[in-house]
Amino acid sequence: MPVRWNDNERWVLSTDQPLFGCAPPYVGNGRIGIRLGSLILGTDVDAPRLKGPGPEKCQFSVPRFDHSWPLQCFAAHGRDGFQHCLPSWAQLRLCVGRHEFRPGRLMAGSRNPLVTSLDLRTGEASLRGDWVVDGDVIHVAIRLLAPRSCAHGALWELDLDGVQGRADIQFGFDGDHLLGNVEQVYESMASTIHGRVVTGKRSRCIEMGLRWTCEGARQEGVDCGASKCTVSLVSTSARVRLCVLYACHGGTEMHGWPEVVADLNALEYGLKDGSLRRVNDEIWRSLWRDALDVADLPLSIVDQRFLLAQQYYLLASYDGSSHPVAPLGLSGNQWQGCHLWDADLWHGRALAIFWPHLARQLVRARVAMLPLARARAVEQGYCGARLPWMGDEEGDDLTPSGPYREEIHVNAWAMLLVRDVWRATKDIAVLEEGWPLLEQIAEFWCSRCSLDSSGKWHLLQVLGPDEAVHEDPRNPQLVDDHFTTNVAVREAMCAAIEAGSVLGRRVSPTWQSLADSIYIPMPEGNGVILEYPGYGGHKIKQADVILSFYPLDQRYEYDVIDCNVRYYQGKIASGPLMTEQIEAAILLRGGRYDCGRVLADLIRSYRRYVHGSFEVPYETTYNSNSVMVTACGGLIGALACSWWRFRCPGDDPTLLPRLGAE
Repeated sequence: MPVRWNDNERWVLSTDQPLFGCAPPYVGNGRIGIRLGSLILGTDVDAPRLKGPGPEKCQFSVPRFDHSWPLQCFAAHGRDGFQHCLPSWAQLRLCVGRHEFRPGRLMAGSRNPLVTSLDLRTGEASLRGDWVVDGDVIHVAIRLLAPRSCAHGALWELDLDGVQGRADIQFGFDGDHLLGNVEQVYESMASTIHGRVVTGKRSRCIEMGLRWTCEGARQEGVDCGASKCTVSLVSTSARVRLCVLYACHGGTEMHGWPEVVADLNALEYGLKDGSLRRVNDEIWRSLWRDALDVADLPLSIVDQRFLLAQQYYLLASYDGSSHPVAPLGLSGNQWQGCHLWDADLWHGRALAIFWPHLARQLVRARVAMLPLARARAVEQGYCGARLPWMGDEEGDDLTPSGPYREEIHVNAWAMLLVRDVWRATKDIAVLEEGWPLLEQIAEFWCSRCSLDSSGKWHLLQVLGPDEAVHEDPRNPQLVDDHFTTNVAVREAMCAAIEAGSVLGRRVSPTWQSLADSIYIPMPEGNGVILEYPGYGGHKIKQADVILSFYPLDQRYEYDVIDCNVRYYQGKIASGPLMTEQIEAAILLRGGRYDCGRVLADLIRSYRRYVHGSFEVPYETTYNSNSVMVTACGGLIGALACSWWRFRCPGDDPTLLPRLGAE
């Protein structure tokens, strides 16, 4: 039986012990993303300050809460070569008398402790509980929401009940971390603040608005400076209700202040008549109907809730637009918030199976990168288009110099995503939209590969997914005929040929030649397939060869597959959690192992990368990169393609158990 919509035990994550390994809940609608940061709207005054708008530095430990104690806000369109960390807007300073509200210092276990919650059904985070001030009990409720019913808007609300004496409330925009990096201006008008940020690289203007309504308090003033604008309120009643609305436009979208005002109006009206949350709930509910039915798996309620959370973090990062999506979605900007192969493969596979209309966002984002991809190929002496390993919103190559620039397998995954989305939807418009991508990258592969005298094609001097080939100085840095890259190229060329046939487009005979004759090494006598010719058994960073079994679906005798899974298990030194997902998918599809045990091992191994009550996934067990959307997509895709022997999105996705959410 699918999980029922009113089953709070499965849908609501919460904790009353925020100091113990708690990564705070993440709220997003695919266009705007924010954490209930520092636990409650930035009220942890001991937290370190944000350091700038640009990429965060990964920490090789998990701090007290997580790497983002300071409140961070991102917008999918707030880009300029990287994903800007925008001015904080959901911050709060609350004092009653001489006492400042610092939830992180309040002890759990009181009569009505402060409970932080995340409702996976609707994407709303909250904090509720009692705050005792000089013996008086003040009930506090805070809610944070980025509604899907208003893509460019968000809001937070504060309710106080039982205030004795004077309560001082401050909130507003805080852009201190942007000083010296971007131009910013703030101005006050009635109950609205207008904020403007102008980026440095392409001089993109990002317009922001903050509007508030308040009952039980009077406004003392609004103080706007060079990097912040603060609103001050003073309570006039024992009950205070504050609602702060936020909207953001501009950046890569040709919108400005008029659109911000329109969204603030829509948010305000939607709150008054109840339509804002009602429509948000309806949109989320439609997404959950198509989600994987976790109750169909032999798992405990705790693990079913955990799988719902992983689907939520994936969904909170996509809205079906044309914006690129980073490995952390809109929760952080490691890797500069760039679009990597994580999105094409790990996000895209799960989305193509369950929510193909959202997967089209990735196709559109890649197509938008084609002009620079074409220029890059020409500059390097190749035909067609070459996507970068790390690309910004326009496709500019932000890959660190050196061997990483030859991690060109990313081009194959982008092509295969077009095929997967088309097979899932049977919508020829998907192929029409993705055809320029397929055609141009196919031409790149034909010029990048070399044809020998025997008629075999070879791909020389590349770096595969196992980056230890470069990162360990004892290894060769770049290699020829990298096994998984060659297999991925073959599959990508077949996808381009298939699309050309469906669309009735002319396909070069060279495409078929490359698909038929690219060099694919055979297993060694012991059954092991070498990562590349000359591989000597060095430690690897992450799964590489076994990617050919899943998700590339290469057919080998099961003994060969099993031999390679076991061989490379002993070679992995460290790396991301996708490796275990790949292995589990392969073992489940082989059918030779106890499927229940493999599933339990998969969940257990995944949980090593998860911190806190909100089931937040990290990139590795020892670093601070979260919310790792790549992990979420990888897990959901692996389950869909293995537990039910589901081979690829084109077979029949209707056979998968869907949540329904009744």
